[in-house]
Amino acid sequence: MTNGNHPLSSLPGGAKQTISVNLDTLASATCPSCGDNIFETNLVTYKVLPAIQSPSGQAQLISIPVISCAGCNDLFLIRGSELIPVAKFQETGPADETA
Repeated sequence: MTNGNHPLSSLPGGAKQTISVNLDTLASATCPSCGDNIFETNLVTYKVLPAIQSPSGQAQLISIPVISCAGCNDLFLIRGSELIPVAKFQETGPADETA
């Protein structure tokens, strides 16, 4: 990651505005388990959508992106600014998580 300002342009409602944010002034996301701040991306977990809930009437796999902590290998879902442990997600399911 480089130092300096980075433009951001996504606003709620599709409004267009560009602001500059100095990444050096932002807090780093940290692993709730070990405190590390390095994560691996491009990982996926899958949920099975039962046929009775599926629009096609057939069971389907639903892919859900996750990240892994480089320090402890715990897996997390990103929900807004929170890291939700995958174990919690797998126990409760996506309907119980807040978006």
